[in-house]
Amino acid sequence: MKVVKRVATASDREASQLPPLYDTIDPGALDALVDSAAAGPSSLALRFEYEGYLITVDGSESVSVERRTE
Repeated sequence: MKVVKRVATASDREASQLPPLYDTIDPGALDALVDSAAAGPSSLALRFEYEGYLITVDGSESVSVERRTE
């Protein structure tokens, strides 16, 4: 939900107005990957596009959202 909430805020929309995240990436797999990275030292950084934004999730569960300009 963190990704959807951040994109909703960035795009000035309600989270319910966005398409399901699972249409882009498997949220369960994303959670499992971040959880496994959080268990120890990691330089994990996963990037994917969602609703015109570049999303970066790292091993510390930090989520950054950048508008795609291309």
